Amino acid sequence: MSNARTSRILVLAAATALMAQAGAVTFSFSGNSGINGQALSATAKFTVSGNHLTVVLTNTGLSAANAGGNVLDALYFNINGTPTLSNGNATLTAGSNLVKKNNNANQSGSNLNWEWMYSAPAGAGSIGSRSYGIGASGFGGFAKESESFDQVFHGGSHHPGNNDSAYGIVPTAGISAGNGSNLYCRNSVTFAFDVNQPIQESDIRNVAVSYGSAGETQLQAVPEPATLAVLGIGGLGLIRRKRNRR
Repeated sequence: MSNARTSRILVLAAATALMAQAGAVTFSFSGNSGINGQALSATAKFTVSGNHLTVVLTNTGLSAANAGGNVLDALYFNINGTPTLSNGNATLTAGSNLVKKNNNANQSGSNLNWEWMYSAPAGAGSIGSRSYGIGASGFGGFAKESESFDQVFHGGSHHPGNNDSAYGIVPTAGISAGNGSNLYCRNSVTFAFDVNQPIQESDIRNVAVSYGSAGETQLQAVPEPATLAVLGIGGLGLIRRKRNRR
């Protein structure tokens, strides 16, 4: 089999994989903490089904958070067409639980709707010009008095700084810092919303995550899935041109 044919098959396989994920789009983030250099990573998976949007935010860091500023606290994004999100619901993703410092007090069952807030949208976000956001209410910037993120999840209320699950998401390895009383979501949280107009996963753009109560570290998805798709199509076109010239 020629190298050109092999390359064409590989690009086709990559394009097929991208199309197979058309029902969901996942953004990945990686970088280093702005406070102590710890390696940080996360994913945000967006799924659209009818007039419903589901977002799964996961802390994929490989080691325990070694500072409060290295806890995944917020997700920011834009949606083409600027729809309104409503009836938000926050739950622990399957396989996740709540932990304290050094992974003590593993438990589940806390009502996360009391501990997270969102914008639907509400003007410019705290990172660039992003209009949508989801954040732990323990994240000081989400106080109603000082931030545009003013929507509470279904059945919840505004509880900034509560010693419940109000301090964001830590990796599966947990957290080795903190005062021992704060609860954190370990691994992942799933957020569900109603959307007032049709959207597609491809409408989600300009996605970023933030770590720490003061947003000490922000990471943006690079390249975004749409960019990967363009690169795949472009690569396929180049291979076809090369083959046709032979």
